[in-house]
Amino acid sequence: MKSKNELFSELMRDLEVEIGTRDLTEMVMLALMDAIKAFKTSNFNNFCRQYDEFVEMICNTEPKFGIFRYYFGRLK
Repeated sequence: MKSKNELFSELMRDLEVEIGTRDLTEMVMLALMDAIKAFKTSNFNNFCRQYDEFVEMICNTEPKFGIFRYYFGRLK
């Protein structure tokens, strides 16, 4: 069974081939903004923990997507 990171990496690679790096980056960033707007919690630390897990997954794709590492590194 593949790990979440392996599955996510495959998904990102497939999307990049189909739509290109720029459009993939835009899509991920817009989806993140929509998700943050819709996210409701009474515990800010829970949000931070989940966001950190997401950034960790985004930054550990194989191959590495430098543009994601750059943007998410700046947001951290």
